[in-house]
Amino acid sequence: LLKHKVIEFSLKKKLGGDIAHEKLIERVALAYLWGIEDLDSPRFSYLFSNVMISELVMISDVFRNVYEPDIPHDILKRVIDFWIKCVSWGENQSIDSSKLFSRLSTLSRYIKTIGDEENKLLLAVAPYVHLDYNADDFIENLYRLVQSCPENTNDILSTLESYMPDYDYEDKLKNLIRELSKNGFKHDAERYADKLKNQISGMFELYKEIRENSKLD
Repeated sequence: LLKHKVIEFSLKKKLGGDIAHEKLIERVALAYLWGIEDLDSPRFSYLFSNVMISELVMISDVFRNVYEPDIPHDILKRVIDFWIKCVSWGENQSIDSSKLFSRLSTLSRYIKTIGDEENKLLLAVAPYVHLDYNADDFIENLYRLVQSCPENTNDILSTLESYMPDYDYEDKLKNLIRELSKNGFKHDAERYADKLKNQISGMFELYKEIRENSKLD
């Protein structure tokens, strides 16, 4: 199929309708994870050169869904490389890439620690996590990272200034803010809690808790 360019032809013509096209994209995504495809292959080059946002979103969904805590390092690296490619590409497009960036935020589960590269990726997608209900997932992964990388986590959370949720699923956001306060970012934690104290149930109590702890220092 690759030798005779059947895959490329199918991508262009969307043979079999939307469902068949989605299945084809899923197989391209899996082939990439297995090392059969590369980001500079004719298939991926076609997706990027033709600004196929929906297909790149589908690939992000595949990567999100196959994640496991003990996933092999080579697969993890391939996912991060795809994320890097999408951010670099999306930032240079004239069309709206916000939906893709929001979906890329769900790949934060692949990040084990926040180095320079990971920090850039998280900062790039953070402003868009509220789209398509991806914020809860992103907040959960920031909480997972906050103890080992509190400073970077605080910087990333600060880019969500326009994010005004009215519900905090399983207290994930409150727990993240509380953990930032414990790790030396009381002023910022107080500011986050203050902004949301009238939005989210229990946030006013957290705001008072942080203020009282700050007075004791």
